[in-house]
Amino acid sequence: MRIKLQALTEHIHGFLLILGITAFLSCLIFPSHYLFYFFHSFLLLIPFAVTAYGQEKIKHFVSYFIIGIACAILLFFIGSNFWEKLYFLILSVAIMLIRIPSRLQKTDDYEIVDENVIESGGLFDSPSAGFLGYFVLLFFIALLLKRNDLQTILYWITFAWLTDFLVYTNLKSLNRYLYSRRNIANLPGKQIISTNRALMIAFSILALVVMLVVPLLPLDHIVYSIGIAIRDFLRWIFSHFSSEEQTVVETAAESLATSGQSAMFGDVRPTPAWLKMLYDILFAAILFVVSAGALVGIGYTILMLVHRFYKPSAVTGDIQEFINEETESTFLQDSEKKERDSLFSMLFNPNTTIRKKFKKQIQQGSHLNKKAGNFIPVSLTPLELEQYAKLPDDERTHLLHALYEKARYSKDGCTKDDVALLKK
Repeated sequence: MRIKLQALTEHIHGFLLILGITAFLSCLIFPSHYLFYFFHSFLLLIPFAVTAYGQEKIKHFVSYFIIGIACAILLFFIGSNFWEKLYFLILSVAIMLIRIPSRLQKTDDYEIVDENVIESGGLFDSPSAGFLGYFVLLFFIALLLKRNDLQTILYWITFAWLTDFLVYTNLKSLNRYLYSRRNIANLPGKQIISTNRALMIAFSILALVVMLVVPLLPLDHIVYSIGIAIRDFLRWIFSHFSSEEQTVVETAAESLATSGQSAMFGDVRPTPAWLKMLYDILFAAILFVVSAGALVGIGYTILMLVHRFYKPSAVTGDIQEFINEETESTFLQDSEKKERDSLFSMLFNPNTTIRKKFKKQIQQGSHLNKKAGNFIPVSLTPLELEQYAKLPDDERTHLLHALYEKARYSKDGCTKDDVALLKK
């Protein structure tokens, strides 16, 4: 299910589906004047798409920087007030900076590490976690806009955006770490993954609590108090200069105190006619994308259900029907072997006991001889492993070597008598 969900979010039909669901729900729930900010946030797709294209196609790093800064400046002038301009500028620069490591290493945002990891590619595919979090957060922007407090929302969305990319970067780094150490035999991979999962769950819960608490804080009052403190500090500094300069500073400070918080946000300018036309075109395009996303989503859901609940006989390999007499005994033996190889039986299997004993001896020998990191390379043969761990050349080592090869390579494997012989 996780792999299918990842594949859904990493392709263009998943992108359309997420876009369609979030936009459609917002259109149903909220009045039209709230949708202005909701659709306005879609302008961040410009730096997202441009930097994704530049990461793959542009050869010179300076050119990549130029197009990123150009997108940030463009969105800065589109903003209707200071805080919205700052919001677009910060997130545009953050999008550009986040892609710099991948641009320098000339690698994709998400690299394949094994057969269970879906490889990403395309303009709207990387990073999938960023797109999923982005559109989900756009939905909550429309919820929070009922507070009519754009400054609080900007802090909230910026924090959520950076949190999402921290989680994504952590998962990508973990995959690279495990991939770089894939040839280490005794690497505790499951413990590392479990520990990282627990830390990420704790971090996500903490981030969610912070994101829910931040809009409730009086940020406007806090920022205003900081402004008053800076004003008093400047007044104290300029008090050592001439009385004329001090009068100018006090006059400016009084005007700031009189205007209060409204001076910090700036007035919203009337929307030009050309910008209204642009919004109408954008709204029509988004409605088209919503319809396309809904249709593609419905079709993809039906296709997934068909593949989930129906498989042709050529795929399932209906081997229990029409079984030949010649293969009947082999089929029954394979079934019995699978039953014997269950988890409970494997714990007390003589072959498992012998192999664990051999591995323990190699680990102890490597530790005593201070091998680097106590890591065992899996590419060595049993004899080379014994030489690597510098095991003593005695009868017990020879017996362990013979039983290990019997447990690993022979068809019948070891018996309980072999285990008892080793324990003597």
